[in-house]
Amino acid sequence: MANIEKLENSLVKISVTVTPEEFEEGLNASFEKKKKDVTIPGFRKGQVTRAQFEKKFGVESLYEDALYACADKKYSEAVQENQLFVVGDPQLDDLKEIERGKEITFSIVVPVYPEFTVENYKGLKGKKMVLEATDEEIDAEINTLREQNVLVTPKENGAIEEHDIAVFDFKGMKDGVAFDGGTAENYELEIGSKQFIPGFEEQMIGMKTGEEKTINVTFPAEYQATDLAGKEVQFALKLHEIKRKELPEVNDDFVKDLNKENVTNVAELRKSIKENIEKTKSQNEKNRLADELIAQLVEKTNIVIPQAMVDASVRDEVKDFENTVMQQYGMKIEEFKKIAQVNEEEFMKNVTERATKRLKETLILEQIVKQENLQASKEEIDNSVVEVAKANNMSVDEIKKYLNPADVAFNVAINKVIDLLIANANLE
Repeated sequence: MANIEKLENSLVKISVTVTPEEFEEGLNASFEKKKKDVTIPGFRKGQVTRAQFEKKFGVESLYEDALYACADKKYSEAVQENQLFVVGDPQLDDLKEIERGKEITFSIVVPVYPEFTVENYKGLKGKKMVLEATDEEIDAEINTLREQNVLVTPKENGAIEEHDIAVFDFKGMKDGVAFDGGTAENYELEIGSKQFIPGFEEQMIGMKTGEEKTINVTFPAEYQATDLAGKEVQFALKLHEIKRKELPEVNDDFVKDLNKENVTNVAELRKSIKENIEKTKSQNEKNRLADELIAQLVEKTNIVIPQAMVDASVRDEVKDFENTVMQQYGMKIEEFKKIAQVNEEEFMKNVTERATKRLKETLILEQIVKQENLQASKEEIDNSVVEVAKANNMSVDEIKKYLNPADVAFNVAINKVIDLLIANANLE
């Protein structure tokens, strides 16, 4: 059995001794591997004898492969016998000399899962969760429904007011010359929606159907088109039509038109909205409080994380960012960085900080799972799968194709830790 020594920074040193007999086995394996590609006059390719090989290339040409074959075997045995949780590549160390017929000693240094204990994770301080839906929040949701079901009618008389919809032509000019993207016909714009640059919509208030008008506006200094950023321009406007938004009254007829299941009157609508708000609040507040409590544990828990784990976490963080950029902007990360003028050094610094923080949070939660001996039951795993299926509008059988049961069990256990932290926290 190899000698194991724990080093600083979550590293383990495995001291190895290779006997002359073991090294000879390694030499034999090395020769069998190399001879396949060797051609010597008088021998067909791959048919050279050991004696002829050593005569031409020397036995020393077999040493490196032989040593690594022996090291790999000793390393695998040590990892299995000592149940080491390896998290990175092993490195050969302390190799002095290789001499055929004598013992060869060296060591293998490998990063392992950090050993630590999470202390005082009960009684953490946090802000009390607010779960009740207020009348203002319920009213805001009802107003959103009214906006979604708004009735738009022509405004026959009068001038543009805020929240009216204007149908108009516009032509933008800088120094008397039309600029790209500054012209449109029969454009519909809700006045007050702040879709256009500051000052544009405000100057349309009071215009009447058929009226033409030229307005002056200044593009923001940070505007994406650099040739227009901070520049004063003119827009020639011609108003064709004004439309008025009429919000429906909140009554039982309005509720019935919404076609919501088991909701037929205003009282039932308010109750349904209240329940939905409180369900959302419950999850959001739980997430907020969990972040608050976990942050305290990250601050006070000392963990020496192997660089190999940090590097892997950074790679995952970068990959996630690349996927996000591709999904949101349809471009590769290199193109995005160029357009956004990203400082690579600053970018990697921020990514590393986020990745390290996320990794430390995960390690702490995993350790509490071990300390509390928390496990996911089959029923809990099944229920979790059902919830994931609902969230993705998929059947349970379909979602199972994409889920790893071990990952589901892990997430259930982590949620148990979060519930434990919250249940034992001192909330103010």
